[in-house]
Amino acid sequence: MDRKKFIKILLAVNAVLLCGIFILIAGVFRDIPENVTESVEHVLDRDVELTDRENGLYTYQTAVSVPIEGTISFQARDDEGIRTNYAQQAFRYIADAYFQEGEISWEETEAWGLPAWRLAVNYPVQEGQSMMDFCGYMGEFAELCMKSDAFMRNGHMVNPFPAVSIQPVNGRRVLEFSYNSYGYPGYTQEDFEQELYIFLNASLADGSGEETGVQGQEAPLSGGQAEEAASGMEGEHSDRQEERGSYVGENLDRYLGMEADAVLKLENGREYRLIATDYTMGSNYYILLGVEAGGTDCFLFNPDPFNQGGGQAEWIWFLDDTTGFICKSGRGRETGQLYRTEDGGESFENVSWPEIERPLEDGSPYAPYKLPEAIYEEDGKLYLIVNQGSMKSFHNQEGIYPRAVFVSEDQGESWELAEEIE
Repeated sequence: MDRKKFIKILLAVNAVLLCGIFILIAGVFRDIPENVTESVEHVLDRDVELTDRENGLYTYQTAVSVPIEGTISFQARDDEGIRTNYAQQAFRYIADAYFQEGEISWEETEAWGLPAWRLAVNYPVQEGQSMMDFCGYMGEFAELCMKSDAFMRNGHMVNPFPAVSIQPVNGRRVLEFSYNSYGYPGYTQEDFEQELYIFLNASLADGSGEETGVQGQEAPLSGGQAEEAASGMEGEHSDRQEERGSYVGENLDRYLGMEADAVLKLENGREYRLIATDYTMGSNYYILLGVEAGGTDCFLFNPDPFNQGGGQAEWIWFLDDTTGFICKSGRGRETGQLYRTEDGGESFENVSWPEIERPLEDGSPYAPYKLPEAIYEEDGKLYLIVNQGSMKSFHNQEGIYPRAVFVSEDQGESWELAEEIE
């Protein structure tokens, strides 16, 4: 075979191979939208239709019937698992159908790389509307949302009620209201309206909302009224905690399947779990659940380990079968609190560590160590590491924000400073 004929044959073979590769690639890319669409339908449990695809952003439309029959257009991405803004779009669809012109506005934002919107509602939405009537008006809107499969599916919550901006008439700033529908006893319209009423009254009473009154609106509580209301709310919360403990005890299987915010696994396979069962005014309220090895049986250690204190559970640590510690942080993880048990978790008491003052840049004294990070045992002593929380106001000459290590020789009843570390 001469050289020219060999080269022609080689070129022909390469051309065939390239064509095959192009056909294969085209087939793969043709299948990508179909695979994504199937995944979206599986996640949302509804039929969707692909209408556009550009730069990894898929646009779909789907038929809905709440509160009126129509079509919702939404977007999806598949870069880190299937993500959609269907709930956001359904929320906007329902709001636009429910509210009257001029009562609301929308702020365009972004969530997980997808278009999103934040709802702003005027307060009051109607002239002469009272605070209670406004909360009822919003409660009816929330009830409509919960009838949509974007939020409630097969009797279970699949998405929380989105945060809402509330703009008081003549107000100095916008109020941000968040309602968590995952806590005990789950979403109810009555609970939503009550949470909103408490939020508005507290926000307006501290001057964060309106500067002047609005005709027909209740004045915020003040003085003795506020103290009486606070006392009443504390009593109601105590009663609710008892009711919650009873409810939890009767529904342990439900909480066994819930994700814990803090877990400690012992060598014998048993676990301690701090599980949020209630959410009020930005704080979680927890139970301490015991789970036997294998994860099929559980029991209630404590229905209220933080003693009616709300926050975010950080960690659990036990020295032995009786002595242990749990920690929770406040909003934004700026500060934290440490709780100790000596009866295996049946009861807890708040314990503190010494305030260590350090000079800030202007020379003023400041106690920077706010958030317990961890506990460990060494040579019969306990050591507690406390960091500066999210604020981190104090740094040394090297620009490093140190942490404090406290030591206890009485199993955590009292602490003293051992050293400061980087």
